[in-house]
Amino acid sequence: MENLVYTYALIKSLFDKGEDYLDSFLPLVLKSLERTKFLDIRSIQVNLKKRYSLEMPLHVIATVLSRSRRRKWVEQRIKDYQLTDKGAQYVDKLETEREVNRRINALLDDLANYFELNKLTRNRDQIFGVLISFLNSNIKPLIEWINPSATASLQITRAKAEENLLVEYLKEAEKQKPNEYQTLHDLILGSIISTILYTQRSTEMMELTQKRLRDCRIFLDTNFVFAILELEPRPEVSQSARELLRLLRDSKCDVRVFDFTLDELSSVMLWYTSESHRYPTTIQIEGVCAKLKRDGWTNAKVYEFMANINDILEKQGIRVETEPDINLKTYNPKKGEMRSLIRIYKPEQALLPQNHDLAAIEKIQQFRGSSMRQIENCRALFLTMDAKLSRFDFEELGHKERGTISEVMLDRLMTNIIWLKHPSSNLPLKSIVAAHSRTLFVSRVVWRKFYETLAEMKKQGKVQDENISTLFYHGYIEEVLMDISEDEYQKVTPEFVMAQFEKSAKIIEEEAKRLGKEKEDIERTLREKEKIFVQQLNESVLEKGREKEKERLDEIMQIVSKTRNLAQSSAKKRICAARIVVALLLVGPSIGLLATRNWEALGKIGTACSIIALIVGLAVGSISRLSHRLYLKWFNGIYKRRLKDIGLEKHG
Repeated sequence: MENLVYTYALIKSLFDKGEDYLDSFLPLVLKSLERTKFLDIRSIQVNLKKRYSLEMPLHVIATVLSRSRRRKWVEQRIKDYQLTDKGAQYVDKLETEREVNRRINALLDDLANYFELNKLTRNRDQIFGVLISFLNSNIKPLIEWINPSATASLQITRAKAEENLLVEYLKEAEKQKPNEYQTLHDLILGSIISTILYTQRSTEMMELTQKRLRDCRIFLDTNFVFAILELEPRPEVSQSARELLRLLRDSKCDVRVFDFTLDELSSVMLWYTSESHRYPTTIQIEGVCAKLKRDGWTNAKVYEFMANINDILEKQGIRVETEPDINLKTYNPKKGEMRSLIRIYKPEQALLPQNHDLAAIEKIQQFRGSSMRQIENCRALFLTMDAKLSRFDFEELGHKERGTISEVMLDRLMTNIIWLKHPSSNLPLKSIVAAHSRTLFVSRVVWRKFYETLAEMKKQGKVQDENISTLFYHGYIEEVLMDISEDEYQKVTPEFVMAQFEKSAKIIEEEAKRLGKEKEDIERTLREKEKIFVQQLNESVLEKGREKEKERLDEIMQIVSKTRNLAQSSAKKRICAARIVVALLLVGPSIGLLATRNWEALGKIGTACSIIALIVGLAVGSISRLSHRLYLKWFNGIYKRRLKDIGLEKHG
């Protein structure tokens, strides 16, 4: 395991000096040869494993040896190989290993000090293990994409406390430790390069890296749209999403969003307008609603955002794809078993977001028409940050078995693929950090279960305001809930909550003794800390007719969806009318002259029309863009006006 960390950094260093990915492995193979005796290819493979902890397939070793033989670095005798004097001289010139070793040691020493300062003592072997687990969790989706049958060796258990601390270290290193950050960056790139060893043939390896991803429609999931618009509470997630969007544009991908994705986005925003009281401002909870609450969004701001969402996305270079046959309220997948299958992976998912995910997969399948085995030709992808959705699509829709390209693509997998195909692009470390930073926030599923349990206990008179206030002491409840994963939300029971009241009260009592204060004084200060949250919790408990509240939200959602469809239809009709008018302006004069039999004028018009047709043919792309801009302008105008006409504000 220790060698593998070293090997990843070495591969990146060798890649910088070589001509292609294969050259990154060439020095490693040469160093696994003997100068005084011939070795067969399997012995070379064993030496590579022993020295570098690298499981290099025989076909890759054979390709590297063939390249080395052409350069006179290796001598071949039947099926055995030996290093030549010229090859030995080349190996002796490689001083990379010493520098790589120094950089790795410096990083490990700094990590050990950082862990020690944070009261988590770990020896070097344990830190190696944390690093390897972190790197492998990043490249696992990439290896599955390259070769679905080659993932068994990457199942490594990781301690949550160590993972969280490593993520925090990465954030600090980016700002304050450029050398250590660069080493970590090289480790990640080296691990990504190493994944091409999982290709089944050497020709596959070169095809994988040479063909560019372009002319592909990339449809963004709701979570990705929120991240791009910086409505995601984790800043590193938003930064990585925007950087990936830039990489997609550079790769000539056509980035879009389904209109029913905007319907789901709107439903989240509308949920916030009536349920913002559920989110305290002093606890880091994942999810858009918690972010909106901390940023002080009002209902009026939410409605304004919803009215302008198409225009906002257009400015980001994202087009809206209209799918009038998809209504998230009434949608049913063509394959009924899809619902029961996706519930295995996302048991807590509500009906509307479940409909959205299944509809998106179905639409991508329609765009493709058949199974795809090369990402360069896949025509369409659905890009998400939801690892569970990606896993469901990969395993349950037969892609793992058949080795085909999934309809759903995980964001960090897409980032790695783009870098492999275009290594001169800057692969941001944030894309890797973002995938792990989720554990630094309380899961929204866990928080929802906690809030509902707390509200029910309050309703039954089992807890008082003073009890609730103690939970916020020094972020106590945040730390407790942060240790509960989304899959473990059922742990939050009334007994669990009552135990937290008792523990937090004991902590406050001990703190009061230590500081020489009265316990009541500390509790009084705490009541001010989340006074509004406790007050709104009481109002929520006393409020009757929660079903009416749900009906009201459903009504608003239907209004928004219907208004969007009407606006899209009206804008399309205007575009058609404009095209007819332009056609009449061009053809009308010719019809009039034909009636008067003015052949000379008709000839001139014919020549002019030919020239115009040529210009139009050359400018067809510009005309298409102009039509889209007109459509967007008319859609936004109609949409905003109709929302205003129906008085959406009154529903707030």
